[in-house]
Amino acid sequence: MSTFTSRTNIVTGNKEWMFIDNDNFDYQQELARSAFADMLHDHERNVQYEKAIIKTLQNLDKSVKKIHILDIGTGTGLLSMMAARALNQINNTSCFSRITACEVFQPMAKIAKKCIEKNGLSDRIHVIDKRSTELDLENDLQSDRINVIIAEVFDTELIGEGALRTFSEACKHLTIDNENLHTIPARATIYIQLVESSLLQEFHTLKTISQQNQRIDIPNDCRHLAGNTIFDLNLNELKDSIRPLTQPISVFNFNFKNINDKNNFTDEKILENIQCDYDGRIDAFIMWWNLDMDEQGEIQLGTIPVWCYDDQEKVKNVQWREHWIHGIYYPQEPKIVKAKEQVSSIKIRKRTLSVHKESVRFNLLELQCPLL
Repeated sequence: MSTFTSRTNIVTGNKEWMFIDNDNFDYQQELARSAFADMLHDHERNVQYEKAIIKTLQNLDKSVKKIHILDIGTGTGLLSMMAARALNQINNTSCFSRITACEVFQPMAKIAKKCIEKNGLSDRIHVIDKRSTELDLENDLQSDRINVIIAEVFDTELIGEGALRTFSEACKHLTIDNENLHTIPARATIYIQLVESSLLQEFHTLKTISQQNQRIDIPNDCRHLAGNTIFDLNLNELKDSIRPLTQPISVFNFNFKNINDKNNFTDEKILENIQCDYDGRIDAFIMWWNLDMDEQGEIQLGTIPVWCYDDQEKVKNVQWREHWIHGIYYPQEPKIVKAKEQVSSIKIRKRTLSVHKESVRFNLLELQCPLL
């Protein structure tokens, strides 16, 4: 047996997916480095997911006689147990319900089974230690099609863990007709914002080094280390060092039960005639996302930076988290702009970086810089 995991290529700095023989794989270290603990302690995430689960199941219970839930990437089984609790509260004897949870990471699949057993829900939740893309409708699901998908397969880039392929494959092969399918979350929007920040600019700018009559001069064309690499940082902690130059700009919108898989999920978008609201210097592009947890968009969850909130009470209660933070992209060189001036265009590409079996790694923004 082998374990599918990611490693950082020390030459390129990029993440690569690979199989490692189980005898050479340190599960304890992998779990320690993972963000499972941070996710479990993310109060806002857990509350909003449970609200959406309860609302969706209560509405569905009124109109169907069978509910089959698929929890993709169940981890500890938390979301499946939330669903089981919600179904118990509904207590409609005329509606048959079933929960299937899948988890490919073997140590977590074992933990999920133990947690579910400890909570007395083994008879309600069936854990399968496979990727959702490997599930067989007949053998694994007994030809009982799914009508509710619950999934938390998101990262800082939203789609960096292969969320689009995950939803697309499940919707194609395991679910009932699209009209009667429900996904939690229902939709997502990715935003960017152009900002001025000397502090962020210093993070990736090489400076001339001088020490004891020795000097290393950095060539101008090597000072800026920009590329299509994302830099992850919780920018809420640096809000006083960031000056937005534009309003938030919607870049990509996803409806998770209608994912367009054209060109292997690769897409390109040109943002034209972006207008800056203030004089300044474009030092960086900040990226974040927001989820509509329910189909009506009443329950929200996301990584919106604190300076975008009008309600100061919300600012005080912003959830601290490390598993979802903000993405930073840099132009090749800072660009001076004037208020009401239009930035010519920014090319943004969502592309598949690598495919290993059914696992896909997405690099959301490939900023073509300098700005055209």
